[in-house]
Amino acid sequence: MRLFFAASVILFSTSAHASFELMLMYDDNMDAVRRFDPVNRVLLGSFGDGMLGYYGNANLMTLNPLQPGTVSLMDITGHVRTFDYNSGILVGSVNTGTGPFSSVSPTAFRFTNTGNILRATGASAAPQVFNPLTGALISTFQTFAGYSTIDVAPLADGRFVTLERQFSSGTYYFSLFVRNSSGGLLSNTGQYISDTTAGKQRHITLEGNRIFASGLDGLPSVYQTSLSGNSLSAPVSLGGTASS
Repeated sequence: MRLFFAASVILFSTSAHASFELMLMYDDNMDAVRRFDPVNRVLLGSFGDGMLGYYGNANLMTLNPLQPGTVSLMDITGHVRTFDYNSGILVGSVNTGTGPFSSVSPTAFRFTNTGNILRATGASAAPQVFNPLTGALISTFQTFAGYSTIDVAPLADGRFVTLERQFSSGTYYFSLFVRNSSGGLLSNTGQYISDTTAGKQRHITLEGNRIFASGLDGLPSVYQTSLSGNSLSAPVSLGGTASS
């Protein structure tokens, strides 16, 4: 089986063995995860119906590299629920917030290469790393004053790529950063795009050494950059969609 993991406009993929292809899609109308065979265009049911917490979204659904066969979702309170995506059974639950009814308003949720929970909350808060078993805070990234972290993606060697936004005089400025395992700056693209729309860039996706940053302002807005060592190339607009 090949697994396609759909979050917003970007497709994540990994490989496994079976006789069909599987796409996981967050459905905020159903408050569930849909299982879909994209090749044969067959809906394979859903799971997590009514069990995903408060106001989740596709950017808060991710795969843990250390727990194959599972998918995890975070809700607005920072509560993480993990499901076996074949059976739909809930196999894990941990809270990274201050309580079941708190609101931390996460903008991104990922796992690090060591299996820890990585959470970004936008605003002026820095991304934070949490223990996946207890929800206890492990560390907080170093960031620049005035920048909001919109999305974050871990690299296999422990580094991170972050999509960050600065607001000034009615305009949003977007930059991509490469950071070390503590969140310290290694390199950045500079402010590669500016716009009056906060959602002009919302997500980053890694594909080998290529990084795709995407968002929506009427039409999809996708930029591509490449990572070489710790250096990022100048982002190039792809227009509407990213192709593999």
